[in-house]
Amino acid sequence: MAADAPDLPDSWNVEDAEVARKGPRLALILGGVVLLALVVVGGVLGFQAAMEKTKKTWPASVEGPPDGLGGKPEEAAAEVKPGVYLWSDFGGWHLRVVNGEGVSGVSGTITSGDKIAAAEPATKGEGTVTIDQKSASFELPAEPRVVGVDFNPGFYGEKLTVSLTGADGPVDPKLVTVGRDRTVTQVPVVVEKVPADDAANR
Repeated sequence: MAADAPDLPDSWNVEDAEVARKGPRLALILGGVVLLALVVVGGVLGFQAAMEKTKKTWPASVEGPPDGLGGKPEEAAAEVKPGVYLWSDFGGWHLRVVNGEGVSGVSGTITSGDKIAAAEPATKGEGTVTIDQKSASFELPAEPRVVGVDFNPGFYGEKLTVSLTGADGPVDPKLVTVGRDRTVTQVPVVVEKVPADDAANR
């Protein structure tokens, strides 16, 4: 007759019970961690997508310069017609006044939605510019032929308003060009950022 199987230590039964209890608990914890990670990653990706969707930039139509005004004021081409020109490029924003018929010196104010980072006459000594937080007031003379202001409206500025006053009052909108060839219908000139996806069409 076979001998009875030896009794196992009681501690083995306790350990088996502990393992049996910890198995489901461990699975629940790991599952919770994985679920939390998925929620966090999904939230981050969703936030990034929302930010990309709402990212704004200046419309493509304000990008310049107009023909003949790309360099320094004194380098302006002779064929550039008298008027006021406003555009942006990698160097910031630029306002140029080409004096002549209908234009004889211009003063005004540049107002941004953010604190203006910089603003100065395009040619030193030809005009004055005074910054006051979110605005910059300027006075540009009737001589020489081309004068202007170079400025930075601040990174967070989403709206730009430029008032323009000549010798006889507000400058005629027909004399104002934004970007390479965008005309305006009123003064002050207002430019606003648009969703980045739509900037090329504005």
